[in-house]
Amino acid sequence: HTGARFSFDRFAGKLLVLDFIYTGCADLCIVADNTLQTIRDSLPEARLGNDVVFLSISFDPLRDTVHQLAYYAKRHGARAEHWPVARPSDSDRLPELLSAFGVTVIPDRWGGFQHNSAIYVVNRDGLLVAIFDYDDPAAVLRFLERQ
Repeated sequence: HTGARFSFDRFAGKLLVLDFIYTGCADLCIVADNTLQTIRDSLPEARLGNDVVFLSISFDPLRDTVHQLAYYAKRHGARAEHWPVARPSDSDRLPELLSAFGVTVIPDRWGGFQHNSAIYVVNRDGLLVAIFDYDDPAAVLRFLERQ
């Protein structure tokens, strides 16, 4: 959402809590990012960016411009240093990324998408270790407390 490029290597050695969104979503994405916001606000400040980072990844790179992502980030209080809102720089790799996390995205007839939604946790070694309901911040917090 700042226009900066980065890779998943940026998160090495940290717990990564992420979700998949598109900025035009009027329901699941908003709830999922409200969940991320609740988790972030519940963690000790010292863990943010140092031990735990967040990431929202858009699966609509054609419409989710840097400007759109920045607006979305601002609405959710996502700060780039510990919660970037991003899109893949190479949209040809998006299907591979979605498949790796088990995300299904189906375009609808109105310019939006039908999609599943969850909160994913990637461990310090870069392995997906947990998937949570998109509306259960308490479960994610309990998991993060044990890490």
